Amino acid sequence: MILHRLADHLKAQNWTVVAIEFLIVVAGVYIGVFLGAARDHRTLQGATRVSLNNLLDDLIEDRAETAFVVARQGERVAAAERLDVELEKPEPDFGKMQEDLMVVLYNNRTLFPRTTYYDALLRDGKLDTVPISVRRQINHLYGYRLPAIVHSGDMADQNDNLVYTICIGRYWDLSHARPVSDDAGDLTHFRNCLLSLQGFSKYYAERAGSQMLPEMDMLIADLAGALDRNIHASGVPGAPAPLHDMP
Repeated sequence: MILHRLADHLKAQNWTVVAIEFLIVVAGVYIGVFLGAARDHRTLQGATRVSLNNLLDDLIEDRAETAFVVARQGERVAAAERLDVELEKPEPDFGKMQEDLMVVLYNNRTLFPRTTYYDALLRDGKLDTVPISVRRQINHLYGYRLPAIVHSGDMADQNDNLVYTICIGRYWDLSHARPVSDDAGDLTHFRNCLLSLQGFSKYYAERAGSQMLPEMDMLIADLAGALDRNIHASGVPGAPAPLHDMP
């Protein structure tokens, strides 16, 4: 209707009315575009908030799993150190060594790669609406730190398989809880096997414990603040504390 009137005024060369009605048309288009964009932005913000809540739940679980892994690797390192001390003795206690060797063999816990809500946020472009400081933390943790730790764990697992296959099984008799032979050279090889396992575990535990856990704690706190969720720590014996929602 307005466009028809505008055409009539143009024919009549009524420029004042033409200008006013032209401004009305432009304003109407602008308001329509603005309201549509605002509606889309609110929808995106709502969807992003849901995804960030899911990411926070994911992160709390990952944090607890990481703390568990660090604790188990710490037990492994301690057992390997006790084995090394025992091997220094003129008459090692083989029974005690067998117990510590079992701890070494069955405490190689690492983080496995898996799909997280970060992948969905990245794929759908929802990270663009997240405050830049939090976005940087999310990208650094899930885009760099976690893949690096997972890769380190994969290397540790490969080393474990290799050491067990060509080393532990060759120089230690698990069935009789004693070295396969009393030869000094064989015992040295066995000790080097343990040092290899200990070195990988110590490196992995230090990276996960001193680098990734603090980053997780910071991101959990920042996400919880942005989402108005109250998070508190509950102690876990022998491991850094996992975080949970307040009741």
